[in-house]
Amino acid sequence: METKDGSIGFGLTGHFLARAVITALHEHILPVVRGMDIRDVEKIHQRIWQKLNLRAMSDRISMALSCLDSAL
Repeated sequence: METKDGSIGFGLTGHFLARAVITALHEHILPVVRGMDIRDVEKIHQRIWQKLNLRAMSDRISMALSCLDSAL
């Protein structure tokens, strides 16, 4: 993950469902948080919970969110 000012963060995931986690991150989570202040992690989480259907918070989405947290 890279911000407009050039700050870079790395998120990690395990081998289990790695491609699905990357897809969930790119297709579901990043579009929701793009443009937000990376220092406001609580607001990022609130927006994700508001925008994504809570029933869709499957293992892949949860793992992708964890990956985003690592990058932040």
